[in-house]
Amino acid sequence: MIRLSRTKKTLFLLMLTFILVGSLPTVSWATQTAPAITAEAAILIDMKTGVVLYEKNADKVMEPASITKVLTGLLSIENLNLEDTVTIEENLNVPGNGMNLSAGEVLTIRDLLYGMLVHSSNDAAVVLSEQLAPTRAEFNQMAEARAERIGATHTVVTTPSGLNDVKGNVTTARDLALICTEAMKNSVFREAVATVKTTIPANLVSAERVYANTNLLLYDTKTKLIVNGVERTPKYDGIIGVKTGETSTAGSCVVAAAKRDGTELLAVILNAPDKESRFADSIALLDFGYNNYYTYEAISDGEEVDRVLIPGSSKLRVSTLVPGGYFITMPKEASASLVTQKIQLNSHLSAPLDKGTEVGTVSFFLAGEKIGEAAIVTAEAVKVGGPWTAWGISDFLAYILMAMIGFGLLILLVGIRIRSKRKKALEKRKRIEEARIAKEQEELTENKRKRDWPY
Repeated sequence: MIRLSRTKKTLFLLMLTFILVGSLPTVSWATQTAPAITAEAAILIDMKTGVVLYEKNADKVMEPASITKVLTGLLSIENLNLEDTVTIEENLNVPGNGMNLSAGEVLTIRDLLYGMLVHSSNDAAVVLSEQLAPTRAEFNQMAEARAERIGATHTVVTTPSGLNDVKGNVTTARDLALICTEAMKNSVFREAVATVKTTIPANLVSAERVYANTNLLLYDTKTKLIVNGVERTPKYDGIIGVKTGETSTAGSCVVAAAKRDGTELLAVILNAPDKESRFADSIALLDFGYNNYYTYEAISDGEEVDRVLIPGSSKLRVSTLVPGGYFITMPKEASASLVTQKIQLNSHLSAPLDKGTEVGTVSFFLAGEKIGEAAIVTAEAVKVGGPWTAWGISDFLAYILMAMIGFGLLILLVGIRIRSKRKKALEKRKRIEEARIAKEQEELTENKRKRDWPY
């Protein structure tokens, strides 16, 4: 990894030269204050951009212990009805953390999910896997397929709980960062892993059970840790999850996610020397991230990027957007006001186009250096326009013009009709007047004749 000095000049040069492409979530760089991590493997990422801020043996294949339950939980949320009930058919004597599930108990999928993600219950993980697939082999295949869709291509699943009684359940720190980031997009999962304490209601077989989260970063203000040479407690400002894990072969592990002022960071710690060290390492990484970087929302979800010209379309300009918005990981001292945008449209565009059709890209620049790029798509369906679109006239404008012309013609016709009626009325009045005058003249002539008659 590149080691940089602490000067503002170097940080500014870093700001100008790092390349962040949204489609490549493994872009990474390092800064001058990277902490010393005791764990065998670790990674720190910006959850909204996928940018790697720190890594150590991030691609080394290792056991994740109970962090495996993240994948089991995500599959359960995506494929099961959380309000459905499950009847436990036999006593489950699964080693490690558990809910001591006994034959005859009736619990909801939600109860089992919270027991697994909050208390790290191994027996709950087994029951959930049995609801997801009829056999363990089919569950394993299902879990691996989901991991591969996420991009976690080095993950092998042999158990729903992460217990090391079954060999070969392995992954990497980078894969876990991808898996946990995907899981945290789900609001149900996010709420569960941020739960400090969960209560499992009593049933006919078992009394009420109350479990505290195994992730001490959520709440513990008593345990003493040493982080970068300073004593502190595990509770971390802004922590929102995710999951702990520990076995004799995997060591002490944790995935820690935090959110501050819109910046969401996620740290993965694998095989730390002990329970306290995993939390100390995750705190050190999160501090490093927040001290050096922040997430800038360049384009929000649903925000119009620009109105672009699509030849032959019914509209003169068509609205475009970036699906999901676009975020940029920025060095702490870099001002977002310096970020500029440039749109490049694809060639040979023409109507019709479906809503969501990619029509080009928007590139982001910082002080003239390109720092990111995102696809832009149509925010609406683009219909074929009339022949007037060849002259840059939209259908709407054409219809307005035609309506105006039609209205003008109507006014003209009404005017002509009114003038015609007026003319006819005038002519009629003229004829009547002429007839009256003629009659009067005739009467005058007749009267004169009578006066002049000698008899």
